[in-house]
Amino acid sequence: MNDQSTAVGSEATTATIAAEKGEQAVGDANAIPGGKAPGSKIDDTMVEKEGKNIAKGKAQDRQKTMVSGAKAKAQQQKTIENEGQQDLVDAKEKNTADDRNRELHPFLNSLATDDGSLVGTETGISQLLSLPMSLPEPAPPRPAEEGRPGAFAVRVNPGVTAGSESPSRNNQSHHPRHQDPTRLASQEPYTATARLVTDQDNADRLRAELEQIRSAPTAEVVSTEEQHKWGFMTGAAIVLATVVIIAFIVMVIMESSTDNNTDTEQGIHMPADVDLDSLNVTTLGGTKLLKPILKSIKDRGFIRCWVNGNEIDQGHGLSLELCSALSAAIFNGDPNKTSYSVVAFQDSWANLDNLTIDVVTAHITFNMRRDVYEQYSERPKSFSVPWYFTGVLFAGQPDMVDCAQKGDTLTGVCRDLVVCVYEATTTNDVVQAHLDGSGIHLLHSSDSPVTAFAEGTCNVIAAEPQELSKYPVRDAGYTGEFVKGPKLLSMEPLAMVTTGGDPQWTDFVNSVLQAFFTAELEGITQQTASLFPKVDWFGEEYQDMYHHAIAAVGNWGEIFNRTLALTIPRTGQNLLVRGVQEKAGLLYSPPLSALSLNPALQTQILPQVVPNGTLQMIGQRGYLRCGVFPDRPGFAEEANATWVGMDVDLCRCLAVAIFDGSELVEFVMLEDPTSGYLALANDMVDVVAGMPYSLQADIHEPVTMRGYGFSPVYFYGEEGEMLTLVTNQDASQWSDFVRWIINGLIYAEESSIGKVDASRMPSVDLFGPTYSLMFKLMVLKLGNYGDIYEANLAGLIPRQGHNLLNDGSTPLINPLSIDQFHSN
Repeated sequence: MNDQSTAVGSEATTATIAAEKGEQAVGDANAIPGGKAPGSKIDDTMVEKEGKNIAKGKAQDRQKTMVSGAKAKAQQQKTIENEGQQDLVDAKEKNTADDRNRELHPFLNSLATDDGSLVGTETGISQLLSLPMSLPEPAPPRPAEEGRPGAFAVRVNPGVTAGSESPSRNNQSHHPRHQDPTRLASQEPYTATARLVTDQDNADRLRAELEQIRSAPTAEVVSTEEQHKWGFMTGAAIVLATVVIIAFIVMVIMESSTDNNTDTEQGIHMPADVDLDSLNVTTLGGTKLLKPILKSIKDRGFIRCWVNGNEIDQGHGLSLELCSALSAAIFNGDPNKTSYSVVAFQDSWANLDNLTIDVVTAHITFNMRRDVYEQYSERPKSFSVPWYFTGVLFAGQPDMVDCAQKGDTLTGVCRDLVVCVYEATTTNDVVQAHLDGSGIHLLHSSDSPVTAFAEGTCNVIAAEPQELSKYPVRDAGYTGEFVKGPKLLSMEPLAMVTTGGDPQWTDFVNSVLQAFFTAELEGITQQTASLFPKVDWFGEEYQDMYHHAIAAVGNWGEIFNRTLALTIPRTGQNLLVRGVQEKAGLLYSPPLSALSLNPALQTQILPQVVPNGTLQMIGQRGYLRCGVFPDRPGFAEEANATWVGMDVDLCRCLAVAIFDGSELVEFVMLEDPTSGYLALANDMVDVVAGMPYSLQADIHEPVTMRGYGFSPVYFYGEEGEMLTLVTNQDASQWSDFVRWIINGLIYAEESSIGKVDASRMPSVDLFGPTYSLMFKLMVLKLGNYGDIYEANLAGLIPRQGHNLLNDGSTPLINPLSIDQFHSN
């Protein structure tokens, strides 16, 4: 495409996105300061300029807000002093200042002149500053404080001595810097060094923050009119303040006890008609709290699974086998401690949250809408890795199947097309989009599509291939021709589902499924299950969990052959990826599904940013903190006073999606994966790019003693390394946001959407209205996955093998290596 067509395409895209925000088109001279008159070409340079102007404006607004807020507080402090509270203020000022000094390194003040400006900032600072900081013991993440400096790129490493082994769990990383522990010989254990970033926006922010630190009052006492009237003495005020502080602390403790994770989705919603005492609850401060699901199942004595109803009637099936495997993993090898549930599709989601169902093993599609905000329960859900890839297929009368396949409901005989499809399913979403909402008959979960077809209610059935194979149309009395369509309309990954509020239980379910795949890869069968490694990630009582699960039902190949293979052969994407020698592309995006809410289903609870969660805190801070591993050509390195590389661009994608197109990122330099986990655990970063996937760290990382959230793999190394973005696991909404940024980039390439037509990317309502354009802005600024790879890696690592898009015909079930199941 020539430059002229690119410029015009960019203008149209930018104007479309601006229109969706209700703003004036970018082509208008009034939309961009200094912009050209309407009709002028808009290129990427102007878009970049707009982003920088936005960033600078936001930084100035933050500075003004901080200064005005500080002045207001200072005036209030002066009033307090005039009311005879000086002694109390002085005492609290000293304590608060001491706390502040312990948190902020003293050299911050040395960077500023008397008028608050930073020394050397205007001309660009190039010197390196050494800042020893003792990292605290791993602790739960705490909200970022506005007073913390934000203009520093921090280098974090776990500290080793010459000749010693790095505490990283992946000591044989293939990056050269990981293989040389002597590079860290001069570092003290758990230290960090800082380098001042020369970015002007960051400098402005730091200047404003320093001004706020200097001018903000350090203590605040509110006097009532009665106190003025009677003139309480200073001692009485101290006593009163002490009582208030103690009461406040008690209140905070009680509140945090009911919601001790800032990103956990407001606890588990319980309906009024559920007896809490029957659900195994504990109490704290009078508030009833649910036990972890794994412990509740253990105490109850059986697991409750939502399964496929027809499998209960038949007495066998894959959903039943998965439930039995989980039972064996929990109950020391007993596969029979199960309870099956079959409910209406819409009700199943709420039953997960109400804990009347522990896990869904039925055929459920994993997509963005369900992962982030499932519309019937109005809450997020958690999914395992996919265990089967399928799609929507038409079957029925030959001429009508042909009409349905073409999407024709208007011409000739196609006017008579009626497709039966279950309501409230992703199959319905696909059919509605394909047929533009016409020629469709919706079935309830209790209806039989075979009966409806045989009775003439419809002349085509839409379902997954494995389901169509089970429909006995002849038994229902149909005697005419019955054919299946030639091509799937979609690619839908099926996965097990758990509630979104218990990552330990989600990890338990997911790792059992992963063990099945690995066992098949390694040739470990039902008879040789004892060869599978022991782990203590969930406690000693579960160290044989994988052995028990495999002994109960076998490896994945054995399970498949007893169940799905009876109706549909195992081919294409459902085959096992057998190592890096398998040249199949592994990049794919699960379906996004309907990302805009159905107005008929909107209630009091609509998607929003979790209060005090990581996503909200990043927005309030005004910039993203992204950990990277420097000196990695193509991934993360400094060039001409800026950061470049694939990992860097992925961080920028996140920032652009959060800050309306502005690349507000602080890059934190890390030494190895362990330093990345430490930085996350100690709230030094929001996300780490370039981290190799680790099943153990996903569940229970041994240094920080917690689990982490891993994005989809975005790069596969030649020796099996799988690079991801990593977040704190308890930041569930933020982890979802990061996950779907990666999937969105891949989706854009699958859909052939790039910078010039970024407006084709779907709008997103699932994180609230603030982020509705997250996909559009991300692609507009940085392009799709292929664009980012080409810009950073194409000259170093030609794109091939696993780093290609999956074409739908090659294996996609990717087992972990057996080494992933060994504790470190």
